[in-house]
Amino acid sequence: MTVESPYYPLVPKTLAANLAFRRGLIARGSQDAAFAESLRAMCSEDLLFFVNTFGWTYDPRKTPPVIPFLTYEFQDETLLDL
Repeated sequence: MTVESPYYPLVPKTLAANLAFRRGLIARGSQDAAFAESLRAMCSEDLLFFVNTFGWTYDPRKTPPVIPFLTYEFQDETLLDL
């Protein structure tokens, strides 16, 4: 990934792995203020990390319909262009 997304490569892109990743970050951030601050800094520096780690989307075709927002490559390019 580009310099614009230094932390995005850390994010798992499969649903199960991404949910586990999110749970781990939230659990650790809830217990460790310094880690939570690091996460805030990472999100402020890397939009794709933020979206793929903390974003959710609604898809009525899925069960449940609210699912993690896991971007596709074309969405990555668009977000970085914004």
